[in-house]
Amino acid sequence: MFLKKKKLVLDIGANTVKAAVFLSTSKSAKLLDYSSVSIKQAGSVANAISVAKNKLSFKFKKANVAVGGREVFIQHITVEKFPEAQWGQQLVAEAEAYVPYEAEMANINYVYLGSSINTNKNEFLLIATPKQLIAQIQQDCLEAGLRCENVEPSSISLVNGFEYNYGILQNQNIAILEFGEERSTFVGMLNGRIYFVKNIEFGLSNYDQALSRQLSLSIAEAESLRKNFCLNKEVPEGTKEIVRSLHGNLRSELETAMEFIKGVLSKEPPTNLFLTGEGIALPNLLQEISEIVPCEIINIFLNTKYDEQKIEKSRLEEINSTGVTIAGLGSNH
Repeated sequence: MFLKKKKLVLDIGANTVKAAVFLSTSKSAKLLDYSSVSIKQAGSVANAISVAKNKLSFKFKKANVAVGGREVFIQHITVEKFPEAQWGQQLVAEAEAYVPYEAEMANINYVYLGSSINTNKNEFLLIATPKQLIAQIQQDCLEAGLRCENVEPSSISLVNGFEYNYGILQNQNIAILEFGEERSTFVGMLNGRIYFVKNIEFGLSNYDQALSRQLSLSIAEAESLRKNFCLNKEVPEGTKEIVRSLHGNLRSELETAMEFIKGVLSKEPPTNLFLTGEGIALPNLLQEISEIVPCEIINIFLNTKYDEQKIEKSRLEEINSTGVTIAGLGSNH
């Protein structure tokens, strides 16, 4: 008999707070409830957290939180081998050469990626999260009546959510792209291990800005137009062409990442790309990306169960498109 535990998880993004309740055991995770709140409409991150948790049918005093953004620094590094007991201390010292802010002002974590072939070196994924950012998230949660039980980078939760549903893909070189509102995250994985993470400063806001500029609309009007376009509603002449040109910009960003993997990391580029995030609703996006790499949308419900009485089927598409990080938090035991 597996011990069952309910837990609240929060994905705090640049514009949205997503909250979910999971019933988890050592073997499985079941989504019991879900909510999503705009930070702009709520007025602040703390208010958005409060509104999101109050929409749920369960009450909690603590939460597991994923946080991302440009402040969270992730870098693949290769260093001389040293005893495992010294990894933490040595990688904090190594961080000084990589982190774009004072390393002592950040929480330094790492993921061991293995040994470099034919060399006396180890590979790590170095993760630095500013202590000020963590403190702010903790304060926002406290103002919303919650205590942070755990705070982790959203890119790690993203990978955990993918692997919970697809398993560890042995002998496969794949990538995950989370296409977000303000920016996107590209993660390369070989044999189930992360070897590359890149934060791409490109998201849905780029589409809104282009539509606003070229069609003489306010940002709010451009955002509304973009959403209507995603719903296949009638849109002004020129909209399709503008969106298509932005698809080309994203494609260029992905090609740059692929070239870096091949030219700098000396690895073969991914042979398959898994997509998630708000941006996957854009028409013809998959067709554009598939011209450089085969791609498909992540399905978090391959393995993640859900409460059919509380989660309406009409909401599954919305939850699936943005819920990989949430699934990673919910399935993390």
